[in-house]
Amino acid sequence: MWFERLPFCDEGERRPFAKGCRPCPEHGTCKDGVLTCAKGYVRRRASCVEDREIQVHAAALLRDIKHILDTAAGKKLCGELESDMLTSEELIAELELRNPKLNVSSEKFSVAYEKALQSASSLSDVSVSFTTKGTEKCTDCRKLLYQSMSPRQYLLCTFRLFLWNHKLWVACFVLALVVAATMTVMISTMRYRWKRVDELYKQVCFARKPERLLLATPCVNEKQPFAFPKALERLQEARIAFDDGRANQAFIVDTHLRDDLLDNENQAMKTKLWALVELKMSYDTRTLKSGPKKVYNVPCDVWEWKAPLPTPTKKKNL
Repeated sequence: MWFERLPFCDEGERRPFAKGCRPCPEHGTCKDGVLTCAKGYVRRRASCVEDREIQVHAAALLRDIKHILDTAAGKKLCGELESDMLTSEELIAELELRNPKLNVSSEKFSVAYEKALQSASSLSDVSVSFTTKGTEKCTDCRKLLYQSMSPRQYLLCTFRLFLWNHKLWVACFVLALVVAATMTVMISTMRYRWKRVDELYKQVCFARKPERLLLATPCVNEKQPFAFPKALERLQEARIAFDDGRANQAFIVDTHLRDDLLDNENQAMKTKLWALVELKMSYDTRTLKSGPKKVYNVPCDVWEWKAPLPTPTKKKNL
């Protein structure tokens, strides 16, 4: 059309058509009939429109800037940063860390970045302020600071803050957990020991004849090998002999007591029987195993009767 062939009027021209030119469009600068669009705009016929590529780039930068500000606010809340207020230069440095391929020196980046900062400043959860540096005569010495009001916290930081804010309840819960765990371990240990007693007894019971293992009752009803009461009798006799002055010591060496009671057994059976006897004696509060004590300059574990001696009872003649 003939209208499109007309040159553009210089800025400030009030009567464009009378001068044989067309008006200078918005976001453009006209001089000597030539239209030059502003940064971020491209020419489309007789007007200047926003560059679509820069719009997309600015939207992506806005998302990254918001994420950086939110993360900095979260780290400040967790005590990892002294300040969560970032300058424009610091934001560019963070953007380069997030995207090393970003060309921050290009003109398109500068335009898109300025648009992204303007959009970020208009967000309700982003605060913009000036640095304290600078004077009234040198306002350019001061810089804008950007700060997020919606901190982004990672999981570990959130957990740590929760523990700190509820430290009293957490301490009570941990204490209760430790007590419960200790009680569980103690009960499990006791059950294991008694189970071990049953296992050892069954091994001995099925390996030997019941009448040689027990005093006078069947194997299924009585769980006390014959060596256990014999061992108690020997410890009592050693204690009585020591109290009467007939012996120099009140204890009996562990291996001596074992070999004395189980002299007729083979080594495998002796080991099983004595393990059962020792386990039963360890639960008897009247006996005490201590050591090592030197007996003839040889360190040995010894057994000793610690409870009051039972009063002997006279058998009635029937």
